[in-house]
Formats: sequence, structure tokens, C-alpha cells
Amino acid sequence: MKKSTKLILAGISAGLVAFLVVTFLSGNKKNPNEMDLQPVVQAINIKCPMNVDNITRLDSAANFTNFMLTYYYSVLTVSYKEVDLTQFQESMKSRMQNKYEKDAEFETFRKAKVALAFEYKDKNGKFLAYFVCDNLKNKL
Repeated sequence: MKKSTKLILAGISAGLVAFLVVTFLSGNKKNPNEMDLQPVVQAINIKCPMNVDNITRLDSAANFTNFMLTYYYSVLTVSYKEVDLTQFQESMKSRMQNKYEKDAEFETFRKAKVALAFEYKDKNGKFLAYFVCDNLKNKL
């Protein structure tokens, strides 16, 4: 794995977990199954764009259903040409899915069956990755 990819993965994972947990849990005391997720998206988007860490910026968030939040990120330090896109996507998906399934911080999302989608673009707005983390056991 390229050194830049390792740094990106570490920074994104750490910053993302902290941001998602704080944003979701601090603003929503109710069970997400009982509420519209649009207020969460609006609260995030008021703060966007915002730097999550030294290399990652959260550009916006969206929800298309009450059971999936989509986060749109830019990696500010690399071009898609500098990253092994397949490895980046697989590594990020694996790490975030593992965190989603096991970390206590994601328990609220798991219980509510809220999937988290992530889209990453490079410093020039070019596509890097898109994936969804959820707790569905029977995937097609």
C-alpha cells in the first residue's frame, strides 16, 4: 500500500468516527427510527464545508431515505492518480464496516438500521470511492 494511502486511511478513519458520533448523538436524543433524518443532514450542512482532519474535508451530507445518511468528502492532499483506487475503496470499506459493526459509538446507527454511505473525491473533485456500511447480513 502506498504511504499516502496509509496516511489517508488513518486520518479519515479517526476523524470520521469522531465526527459522526458527535454529530449524530449530540443532536438526536430520540431513536432515529422515530424521526426524520433531514434535521441531522441540515445541521451537518450548516457547518460544511469543514475540515475533519489535516487531509479530509466533509463537503456535505444528504439523506434520501430515513435509513441512510450519505457523507461527501474530499481528500485534500492527493490526486486520484496517486492512489490505488481499488485498494483505497476496499481498505476504507473494510475499516468502516468493521467499525460500524463493532464499535460502541455506532450502536445507535446499528439499532436503528441506519446505513452510512461515503463518497470520496480527490483534491481536484475527481472520484476516489463510494461505499455503504450497514448491518444487513444477507447482501446480494
